[in-house]
Amino acid sequence: MMKNNDGEVFWACTKACYLAIQSSKASSRVPWDKDGPNGPTDPVNSETILLEWLLTANNYSNYRGGNGSRGTSKTQYSHQISNLLKTKGINIERTAEQVRDKIGGIERAYKVARDFMYTETGVGLLATDEGSFQDLVRKRCKNFFELEPIFTDRVGISPETNEEMPNDGFGDVGNDLADSDDDSLLDVIGMVGGKSNPVAENNMESPSASTATRVTTPSSTSTSVDQRTPRPSPTLATPTPPGKRAPPPVILKQKSPNASKKKQTPGDPVIISARKRIKEETMESFLRTSQSQLDEEGSKKQKRHEENVGLKKEEISQREKHFRMRFEEEQKVFKRQAIAEEASFRKACLAELHGLLAENKSDRYIHLMHPHLVDILKQFRELEEDGEV
Repeated sequence: MMKNNDGEVFWACTKACYLAIQSSKASSRVPWDKDGPNGPTDPVNSETILLEWLLTANNYSNYRGGNGSRGTSKTQYSHQISNLLKTKGINIERTAEQVRDKIGGIERAYKVARDFMYTETGVGLLATDEGSFQDLVRKRCKNFFELEPIFTDRVGISPETNEEMPNDGFGDVGNDLADSDDDSLLDVIGMVGGKSNPVAENNMESPSASTATRVTTPSSTSTSVDQRTPRPSPTLATPTPPGKRAPPPVILKQKSPNASKKKQTPGDPVIISARKRIKEETMESFLRTSQSQLDEEGSKKQKRHEENVGLKKEEISQREKHFRMRFEEEQKVFKRQAIAEEASFRKACLAELHGLLAENKSDRYIHLMHPHLVDILKQFRELEEDGEV
């Protein structure tokens, strides 16, 4: 009997059986929309159960930390969803971490689809073919239109700005038209609403009643002291007929008042030359400093070398003197020993010679039998002839 991480008790004969049971529940290779209790075609699967939970009441708002969450974390909600999947009969184990990753993937897909809606391709396709538009949106996020009511306020997505369309101080057209006093804008509003305007009718075509199109005010050329270039008027979209999906509003990005002034970019020749000069000066300073450091270090090394050489010479001379003194002393000792040994040898030879002469041995006998006494015998005979013996 064994217990898994969720506290469920089951029987397994050995540890190998337990590992086999756990591996059979692995969910990494089974898609969320194909793990139904009755097989891959079962409409009740992990994805539909999760989608139903997200669309129920304020579940997603609480999951994102809304006022109704009451301190419950995303991990706790993920555990609740994991237990809900088991309760619904899903055999594949979906952990809390996998549930949280799945919700994050849905949020990212929703953001991609919403960004596509605000591109020129998405807006134009919505105006001409809403069916193809919805297909392309669902291709990016399968349940986009079901999730839009609850994701719009929680995912934190805002429409992208159209940087290609200039803004001459009108601000956000979608929000500021009601407060504008410009006659050209009022003419556009009158034309869009169906009212006739002599100035607008001469320069603009009336929108079709069956197709949502963009209506652009005529370009007006205005001159001022600071700027004498033509400035096109903003672009507005006509109201969408009944039964059609309204295109998302286009937010115009406001230009800076100093946009016409020339700015120095990183590729400006002045900046490039200045950077080059600074780089060269820095390199020269670095080389000078490095060379001075090298010279100083070289002089220190040379001085240490000379000191070491002087010490070594003095040490060598002292050693030579010491060895010479020892050699002389050893020579003296050797000479004294040699002299003492020679005197002792001569004394022994004389005693032996006196013994032989006392026995009346002839000189010939001494020469033949005792050759080491020949020299002493010769000296002895010379002393006898001189009368000293």
